[in-house]
Amino acid sequence: MIKSLLDKLLITCVRVSKRDHYYHPPLDAAILTLPERLRKIIRLYYYERMTMRAIGRLMGVEGSRISQLNRRALRMLREEIGGMV
Repeated sequence: MIKSLLDKLLITCVRVSKRDHYYHPPLDAAILTLPERLRKIIRLYYYERMTMRAIGRLMGVEGSRISQLNRRALRMLREEIGGMV
């Protein structure tokens, strides 16, 4: 289930970018402001379509921790993008 407009925007941009090589500049810029660990989670979850559990195994933490970090990243992206989404 898609939980927020930001999730919808991320998913839409990923689908479009894979098909048409299109990127959403404000979102791309906001993602670059995230700490490396959070950027990695965003990339693996939204762009590589890995599960939280698989990302957790890769990063050496529980899937529930990845979920928490993903929520933190989404909050930070919302703040960075502002009221745009």
